[in-house]
Amino acid sequence: MSVEREIIHYDCVRHINMYINQACFIDAHMHDSFELSCVLKGSGFFHQGKQIVEVKPGDLLLSNPYEVHSYTTLPDQPVTMLTLQINVRFLRRYIEYIPKLMFKSGPINHLPQEQLESIKNHLFKAAIAYFVHSSSQQFDVMGAVLHLFGKLVSLIDWVLEKDSDDADKEFSKNRARRLSDYIDENYRMKITLTSLAEMEGISTTYLSHFFRKSFGVSFQEYLSARRLEKALILMRDKSVTMVDICMNCGFSDSRYLERACLRMFGCSVAEYRRRLENNEEFITGKEGNPLYRRMSKQESLEFLKKIFGQETFNALARLYD
Repeated sequence: MSVEREIIHYDCVRHINMYINQACFIDAHMHDSFELSCVLKGSGFFHQGKQIVEVKPGDLLLSNPYEVHSYTTLPDQPVTMLTLQINVRFLRRYIEYIPKLMFKSGPINHLPQEQLESIKNHLFKAAIAYFVHSSSQQFDVMGAVLHLFGKLVSLIDWVLEKDSDDADKEFSKNRARRLSDYIDENYRMKITLTSLAEMEGISTTYLSHFFRKSFGVSFQEYLSARRLEKALILMRDKSVTMVDICMNCGFSDSRYLERACLRMFGCSVAEYRRRLENNEEFITGKEGNPLYRRMSKQESLEFLKKIFGQETFNALARLYD
């Protein structure tokens, strides 16, 4: 569960990114963009800070820039989500205070149904504009995204951070990245809270609090989840034994791997591997990762047509005819 700074690539409009992905596990990550996701199919758990929330089709999830978040689900029940990422640089061109705006993030489930449907419709219209190539595509996307962000600002609670908060946040963000990078490079070895505290020049007590505040879990839970993430990839290969998985992922004993799997997914390693093998629908993604796949634009369009039906899809797309 390494907290990675996601590198976002913009292939349509600068500082705006949109995609549909299918995933069993999206490791902890952060980026310099607002992120709005809608669950289209499947169910799972959304992790952000201390929040662990079960999500289902139709749910909306919102994250602010540099907020650590991740997703987990069982391998035979991958979650499919439509995600929009809006970099603060795009919005800063129009509104000066945007870089300091922070929404009340997490699941958006407290609004009246009519308002939730309004946000979803604006998100879907932006998606169709993004995935359909046309001569006016860039203008359609920018217009749809600005309209959608205006809806979010008018319907969801938000605050403006102080300048002093920015400096503290940057310092904490850099520390979190150093720690996650170190764990990512050394998870196979013995790592202790004491050794990390010495590396940072702080007390173990302070570092323990920092982990909980930044990642929403204790240091041991974080390290265990990181090792489990690596183990999940190896579980796909039937020839790899439990002993091999433990040795390659830093678990000193198979019992610790079993506990980590039970805590994260609610099932044993054997059950997880069985579900992984029985998942015929899921297609191996980038770099052979069996846990994540991002659809192409054409696939995304076909998926939306299948989800909505042709008539509803046409109605959403009519704005851009």
